[in-house]
Amino acid sequence: MEDLISIIIPIYNLEIYLENCIDSIINQTYKNIEIILVDDCSTDGSINICRTYEKRDNRVKVVEKKQNEGAGMARNAGIEIAQGQCIMFIDGDDFVANNYVNEIYTMLIDSQADIAMCLGKPVFNIKRIESIEDEKLDNYEYMSPVQALENICYQRKITPGPWGKIFKSNLFEGLRFPNTGYEDLAIIYRLIDKAKLIAFCPVEKYYYLQRFNNTTLGKFNEKKLDRILVAKQMMEFLEIKYAELHTGAKVRFFISNIQTLNVLPFSLLNSEYGKEIKSNIKEYRKIVLKDNKSKMSTRFIALMSYTGGGTLKLLGKAYNWFHGYFKVNLK
Repeated sequence: MEDLISIIIPIYNLEIYLENCIDSIINQTYKNIEIILVDDCSTDGSINICRTYEKRDNRVKVVEKKQNEGAGMARNAGIEIAQGQCIMFIDGDDFVANNYVNEIYTMLIDSQADIAMCLGKPVFNIKRIESIEDEKLDNYEYMSPVQALENICYQRKITPGPWGKIFKSNLFEGLRFPNTGYEDLAIIYRLIDKAKLIAFCPVEKYYYLQRFNNTTLGKFNEKKLDRILVAKQMMEFLEIKYAELHTGAKVRFFISNIQTLNVLPFSLLNSEYGKEIKSNIKEYRKIVLKDNKSKMSTRFIALMSYTGGGTLKLLGKAYNWFHGYFKVNLK
């Protein structure tokens, strides 16, 4: 018999996107699923939508949290009640191809891996793309944990988010999302560390909806500073357990500081936060410049850092404007 797959969806004020997300899961070609909708104290009509689907389909389970704590803690609430042999996560404003679950599960079983991964397609509306719907995940590669972690360090192939992935449930024994910002990166490297084998296919089967007010594109808040803390914890973890990733871990920490600097308001550039970020960039930029595995774009940023934090911020603002605000408003 096919394994039961638990699909966990964290939800907070997503009523205008939620039905499209849930419909894309209910209509999957793979039927042996449980759909766990975790409402994180929404103040809009999200919970009513969840209850409607719960009455309509006995595979749907609804969890109402009593306190708003963010996506990571909502996912944890779903993990606690999940009955499946495998676990997947889909964000409540995203959606997936009709054969997404079947394809990624088949890849997991055929490869005998503990984690299987594919890519996501950034989209700016809910229109489906024929090539995404039809394509199969059959041209995959095997990765050891160290290979997968190296890809995360250098921002190649593997994204740090839980979407676009299927996990054997036993990987979550003793492991949960932390109650912090950037909880995705904080857990993914530990899940990979626990896996014996990872399967990766460079095919897009997941639609990642871009919104100007989502976590990636939204305005600055102090939780965005957690990216540095999480990246530092990852760096220290990898340096202890994976000696061969000694340099890659430092490159990833450098990248996280650059990303945080990009979202830091100019008014905070000389604050305690800004000084710490600039100090970290100065400490690790030489390592990046000397590392041939680093992307050319990363080394270029390391070189540009010698011109000062203000210049880096202007470059980052231009990048974020084009890839965030400008594109989102093309709808």
